[in-house]
Amino acid sequence: MKRTRWSRARLPVIVARLPVAGVVAAVLATGAMSPATLTAPATLTAPATLNAAAGAGWSARALPLPSGDAADVVLPVAKGAACLPSGSCVAAVSFTGVEGGELAAGGGTSWKAVVPKVPANDAGGAKAADGAFSAVACGPAKCVAVGSYHASAGTGLLAETGSGSSWTPGELPGLTGSLSASLGQVACGTICAAIGTVTTKKGTEPLIELGSGTNWKASGAKAPKGASSAAEIRLTSAACHGANCVVTGSYVSKTRGVEGLLEVESGGKWTSVQAPLPAHAAAGQQNVTLHDVACPATTSCTAVGTYVRAGGAGEAEFVTGWGPKWTAAAVPVPKGGDGPTLGYVACASATACTADGDYTDGSGFAHMLITVRSGKTLTSVKAPAPANALNLGHGQSVSNEGQVACVSAKLCVAVGAYLDKSWNEHPVMLAGSGTKWSVRELPAPPGSPANPQAVLTWLACPKSCDAAGTYDAGMPYLSAGPA
Repeated sequence: MKRTRWSRARLPVIVARLPVAGVVAAVLATGAMSPATLTAPATLTAPATLNAAAGAGWSARALPLPSGDAADVVLPVAKGAACLPSGSCVAAVSFTGVEGGELAAGGGTSWKAVVPKVPANDAGGAKAADGAFSAVACGPAKCVAVGSYHASAGTGLLAETGSGSSWTPGELPGLTGSLSASLGQVACGTICAAIGTVTTKKGTEPLIELGSGTNWKASGAKAPKGASSAAEIRLTSAACHGANCVVTGSYVSKTRGVEGLLEVESGGKWTSVQAPLPAHAAAGQQNVTLHDVACPATTSCTAVGTYVRAGGAGEAEFVTGWGPKWTAAAVPVPKGGDGPTLGYVACASATACTADGDYTDGSGFAHMLITVRSGKTLTSVKAPAPANALNLGHGQSVSNEGQVACVSAKLCVAVGAYLDKSWNEHPVMLAGSGTKWSVRELPAPPGSPANPQAVLTWLACPKSCDAAGTYDAGMPYLSAGPA
């Protein structure tokens, strides 16, 4: 396999992490679309100890690479992982040391590197190995990995559809006047939505690609009424169920600063909606960011994010709804806490979702947070940490949090990492529901140093769980085991 080599030097490979440490698991049971009632923090009933038996059921391995490629030459970067309901999974990978990338396909302890064909208009031909992947998602029957390749007229947008070793390439259309474009996320139901940016003579603009297989349509994103003439729209996440999709983001309004944006798609038509805020939000300079969204039903979605309340302090919110009708609920924190954030959300059904993030105590130290939503009630508790976690005098906590997955309404899982008493970083998993959660240290790949620097970021649990992350100064690895 011939590749263009950029550098043999080991470059730092960084997986996107939330800016504040700690893991939250937030369980939602929305049922209605009215704002949730905040209740006093509950006492955590889950033991704050390491669940060694459950952690022992997990495996870890380095990312498989195409034949003849070495990790310290191609410098792989994992960009996401997803699984079909059958349990067949795929991880999207791009290379930073050479051009191209791969799709790691498999699950559990069995994975293989796949370099799928690119579109026929590739500058190097259809057998060129220059497809680089930035995100992946799976629908009910097939997965879609998006990225880029060297088209004959310049960089092209790429969508590979399939699973295992069988993938069909497709070139995604661009917008009129596009000078360059890139995609950062993708979500799939029976249809898929990929989001990114496009550069034109006017500057950088948002890009949404909607479609499946080799049939896609590109569009921009519009701000709701009341937006500033310089709306500066930014897209952050996407979710689809069936043929309906929702994209979250932000825009600048004329009077309230940065506000949350919901782009709702039905029947191929997009509608822009201003995201609501809890009643105590600041009147101006609201600084809203919707970090993630999940759609467990065709007309029911939940987004999580942050905003500024009156007085200037940061808060977190759940935003639930569909179409033009959405409601917002503020996230409570344990006594003495402040500044909660939420980064990822997953839903088992329209009435049961889980999000993760963190909050800070009265001394400014970050902790994991579990927020439970049942009906109209939100309850928050501090999450458990492994018994050997670092304690600087303000309790033990997890240092990084990743995605959430829900096996059922009664069992959700979140992944991340924690620092032990010797400042070594190990992968962990939280599992539970309600106010009862356990924490497990998970294995790092064989041959890892004493400080594996292992962090899990992406997670999918169609049956058992598969996760992807980084270890040993940023090299990708795969982990799998029971919830």
